[in-house]
Amino acid sequence: GFRTHIPERIADRITGTIAGTRHEPAHVLVERAGDLLAGADLLEEAAAVDRVLVEAAKGGRAVAGLEGVLAAAGLGAIHVLYLLRSFREPGRACGECGALQPGETAACRVCRRPTKPVELGAALVDRVLATGGTVETVELHAELARAGGVAARLRYSL
Repeated sequence: GFRTHIPERIADRITGTIAGTRHEPAHVLVERAGDLLAGADLLEEAAAVDRVLVEAAKGGRAVAGLEGVLAAAGLGAIHVLYLLRSFREPGRACGECGALQPGETAACRVCRRPTKPVELGAALVDRVLATGGTVETVELHAELARAGGVAARLRYSL
């Protein structure tokens, strides 16, 4: 009944409803609401990742997979990085040009200078944050896992 008495501009912001009685303690109602919001956040996150993966498949302002994300990070083009929480990938960072690359090759594939070992997930997070982007860690997402565990929405098309 409450929804019929609120303005539409506010009603559009309601995530869901919970059941309760007036004799229930407030902390029980807050816990129920918290569970509802957590579920809504997970659905919203999954939808955002889905949109990025579709955009990447279309060749738009998104990339999926480690190589594409590394290239975009090297250009400072990542607006939002989506990374599976379990993503761990050994790689190398060039001390001269700053390029990130997967694998154990000691020479940079861009400038041929020596590289040092890094964990690419942490290096990507640092790079994206340093260039003003944001990072979203994703607990579980099957399509993102199939794409290598990493995808990004870009500031501009590559």
